[in-house]
Order: sequence, then structure tokens, then C-alpha cells
Amino acid sequence: MAKKQPTQNFVVLKLLILVAAIVFSACAQPQPKKITPIIDSPPSQIPTLYKTPTITPTSAIKPITTTPTVTRTATPKPILISYTTYVDGGDELVNCIEGSGRPKFILYADGQLVIYENSQYWESLLSKDEITSLVKKIENTGILQLEKIEVDGFDELIIKGTIYHFSRVNYPAKSIEQTVNIINQFQSPSPKPYIPENLLLWIYPIKSVAQYEKYLPTPIPPTQDWPKDLKPLSEFGKGFRNISGEMLPGIMAQFDGFPDYQIFKAGDSLYITAICANFP
Repeated sequence: MAKKQPTQNFVVLKLLILVAAIVFSACAQPQPKKITPIIDSPPSQIPTLYKTPTITPTSAIKPITTTPTVTRTATPKPILISYTTYVDGGDELVNCIEGSGRPKFILYADGQLVIYENSQYWESLLSKDEITSLVKKIENTGILQLEKIEVDGFDELIIKGTIYHFSRVNYPAKSIEQTVNIINQFQSPSPKPYIPENLLLWIYPIKSVAQYEKYLPTPIPPTQDWPKDLKPLSEFGKGFRNISGEMLPGIMAQFDGFPDYQIFKAGDSLYITAICANFP
């Protein structure tokens, strides 16, 4: 008896089983893991008068001193209004350039106003009428009727000697939110670049720029030689150093603005350096 030939349907079925086996085998192979870098805080962009750095907070630059101990050479001036913002995370360089932890608006009793805008500090002198008008607007919010507020958060207001700590995510009082809006919307008359009486010089020794390229604000400034007529960077040590007096103009001249950071070479050593605010 002649053998029966496989039917066409049976042949098609075998082909389908074979194809399915091949596909299943390919899917069962282990796939390479996709690694997503972890960043402490979401990146933010800061416009600036001189360049546009893209700040990516990272823990790559380890803090040298969490709370710098500095000596202010200028006599503390009475503060009328002050507004300071803080960020959760970020390293010392990022906080310096963003002005975090330092007043972004500070009005002294003598009318000197210093503000942080477009990534630079600016100053102007308010007249008595301008001071009176600003204070009146803030008083009308009712903030001075509040008791001293200490709420977990990253912002600080000082209004005529009273300190308020709070979070912008959830303002503890409408008058605080209104006061912050008044300060943020205030137009400084005839602002000019702020030349401080003293500042903080931040020094961070590194072995190579390439090691930190992906963490530094961009565009990364070209490496330049530290002037020989200035005090050697190695003699400043590491971390924050208070700069004032005759040394201040020469050091500020090495930077493109205030605040700012640069990379310097001194001998065989490399340094990431920055100048930061240190208000009296």
C-alpha cells in the first residue's frame, strides 16, 4: 500500500510550529539592561547676562564644607526686607551660581537694594519715597499681624526684623504669598552690577576637567592660567574663603560676572573656582 502524503494543512501547521519555536527562543534570550543615570534633583536652566549655563545638580562634587565659616569684614547693616530661597539638594557650585541659600532680594535700611536677576546680582539705591511705597504695600497684606512663622520649608522672609520660614508649595498664610509676589514683581530703578565689599571664593582642586564635564554648568569655560601676580590658589586651601579689601578687585576680574565659575591652572594643578555672595 502506498504511503499517504502529508496533507497541505499538516505541512503548514508544522511550519507554523517551527516559526513559533524560533520566535520563543529569541524572546527567551536575556536582553541587555538599560541603565538610567540617577540625578539628585531635576536639571534646571539659568539664563545669564554673560552665558547660559545649564545646571544639573549632582553629588559628583562632594561638599568640602557643608556650612562655611566666614568672617564678614563689613559691619552688618540693618535689613529692612529680605527674601531668600533654598533648594533641596544641589552641590556647592550649583548653589553658588543659582544664589541658593543667599538673599535674592535684600533691602537695607539705608536704601541700598541688591537683587539676583538673570543669574547676576544687581544693586540700586531707593529713595525714601520708594522705600515707603514698597513697605506700605507689604504692610497692607497683613503680614506684620502674623506671629513669627517657623514652617518646614526652604524659603525665608525678613520683614522689619520678623523672620518667617515657609514653603512655596504650601504658603502658611495668604499675606506671605502676597508679600513674595510683591517682592518678585518689584522693578529695581536704574540697576547696575553689584560690586560687593566682600565675597566668598570657592576653590575645588581636581585632577582633570574630563572627570567632571557632565556635571559642570555648560558651556564649560576654557581652562586658563591663574595670574601670577595674585595669591596662588594653593595657598587659599579648599572650600570657601572670604575675600575683601585690595585682593577683591583682582579676583573679581578673573570672572565673567557675579556670581560665576571658572577653571584655572596653576602649575601642575587644576581648580574649579567660583565667586559667591557674602552679604554683610
